[in-house]
Amino acid sequence: MPTVAHQELCSRMMVPGSERLARIWEMLCDEADAKLLLAMPGTAQELAEKCSLPLDETARRLDELYFKGVAFESEKPQGTVFRAPRHLIQFHDASVQWPDAPEAYYDEWSGFMANEYPPLVRMLLDTGFPVFMRVLPISDTVKSLEGRLRCEGVENIIEDADMIALCMCPCRLTEKAHDKASREVCIQINKGANYNIKRGTGRQITKEEALALLHECEGNGLVHFTDAKAGLGTFICNCCDCCCAIIRPYMKDEKLRGILAPSRYQPRVDPEPCMQDGVCRDICPVGAITLEAGAPCPEIDADLCIGCGLCVDSCAFGALSMRQVRPPEFIPA
Repeated sequence: MPTVAHQELCSRMMVPGSERLARIWEMLCDEADAKLLLAMPGTAQELAEKCSLPLDETARRLDELYFKGVAFESEKPQGTVFRAPRHLIQFHDASVQWPDAPEAYYDEWSGFMANEYPPLVRMLLDTGFPVFMRVLPISDTVKSLEGRLRCEGVENIIEDADMIALCMCPCRLTEKAHDKASREVCIQINKGANYNIKRGTGRQITKEEALALLHECEGNGLVHFTDAKAGLGTFICNCCDCCCAIIRPYMKDEKLRGILAPSRYQPRVDPEPCMQDGVCRDICPVGAITLEAGAPCPEIDADLCIGCGLCVDSCAFGALSMRQVRPPEFIPA
């Protein structure tokens, strides 16, 4: 049974009283581990003293928690400092890559993300929590446009990276969706790459391999996301509407759209070359494109569109093109 310490960990994740999340914590750690997490941040020596544990036992437990994805390291003047997850998304994304997770672990996370995560997102947005991620448009659809920022090109992000790792998509792992090869689509950069390589949850890849993967993801209808800020982030997510912990809330409720910043671009339709084949409608990950019977061309819901460029990239007739609709300051510094 989950203990008081497990329940306190739920409260730290801003979901007090969650039975699902308490069961998730219980699968990951016993009561002594939970108390270590609650005592963080600290070095192994400091945490051993706080929790009245032998140093060797503390070090062993910290090592296990690190590889389970619930303890994170940072090098400080006093030595290696361990901290607990900063927020629920970090907890989810790191811990679902735990290699020894039982099937029931993913089932609990799936239930949580479907039922308890959307109300949490709404509460965070209502209290002024900043946007979680931003959309990166497909580069080929915007690279010729004047004023494109360097941080808006996936190829630029890859070019500027010092280290790149390829990992399993946390959302696809949670939902146990797609085959193993199709789950390995999450790109981690620099600090994120080093972390996953050390944990064994990612493998280093070259810049050429990363770019090839991104183009493959575009062909498979996946949307690129990164940190909701300008400059080089720590990841490029590539996900779909059936699994994504960002797209699904965005589509589910208009009040949850603050979870995701669209790109600075939107598609427009040229009716003359349009053949009304519906490909753009079918590939849109958020259902922003409609095509009524007898209509000369599709209609695009500007308020719903995320500016990913998938529709433009998929149109064989050149009837869609991207245009800039937001200023550079739309992307936070």
